[in-house]
Amino acid sequence: MKRFYHCFALLTALSALLAALTVATCADYSDPVDMGLVFSPVTRLEAYVDGEWNADLSGSYGFGDTAAVTAPDVGGKSSSHWEADGSVISYAKSLKLTMNAHTTLSAVYADAAPTAKPVAGITSVTRTSDGGSSALVEQNKTGFVDVPAGSFYEDAVAWAVEAGVTTGTDATHFSPNAACTRAQTVTFLWRAAGSPEPTTTTTFTDVPANDYYTKAVQWAAENGVTTGTSATSFSPNDNCLRAQIVTFLYRAYEGK
Repeated sequence: MKRFYHCFALLTALSALLAALTVATCADYSDPVDMGLVFSPVTRLEAYVDGEWNADLSGSYGFGDTAAVTAPDVGGKSSSHWEADGSVISYAKSLKLTMNAHTTLSAVYADAAPTAKPVAGITSVTRTSDGGSSALVEQNKTGFVDVPAGSFYEDAVAWAVEAGVTTGTDATHFSPNAACTRAQTVTFLWRAAGSPEPTTTTTFTDVPANDYYTKAVQWAAENGVTTGTSATSFSPNDNCLRAQIVTFLYRAYEGK
């Protein structure tokens, strides 16, 4: 008799398990909450380089993932700009995209950059659910991911890029909240003045002969913009204080 009850209990348990499996199999899998499932839609980036599809830059990404792409040199030429659906989105060689939907990018190579301003910087690109034309999100004028559209300094950074005053801290960043060094500050001024060739060298022993700021410091010294932190030092890597910056500006533009 005990064996009968044990068998009956086992059969009952198996029947309950089978019923549960049947319900799970027939359930609506489109409801991730009920099933305890989390879906991660897959987006596709199709990249074209100089009109040819590029397998290295193309790929699949989860929704919201970041795709980082760099345009390769082709036939000794560097890319002119990136386009999405015929719209210029960046003049930078490298850019990052937040993948919110399937996206097609084209690295365009030309002898000169187009005259049209980019309609966006390095930004998210999204498509409508019916596969319609793409929309450019977080538009900005600079090509830097860390310069928000509409920020008080967006136009200033855009001007500085166009005028050759800055190329950013890398291809995709301006680092607006970072402190400026003395070397960077005089370099901004020198480039804004048209990068004139200095006619003299300096006596500053801490300024290398061939660094990016060497000519800027030489120009600043011979034009009285700086006298250094001592007779033999410029201290290029020290942060430039607000007082020093306005003094540089005053000396550079006094009477102009």
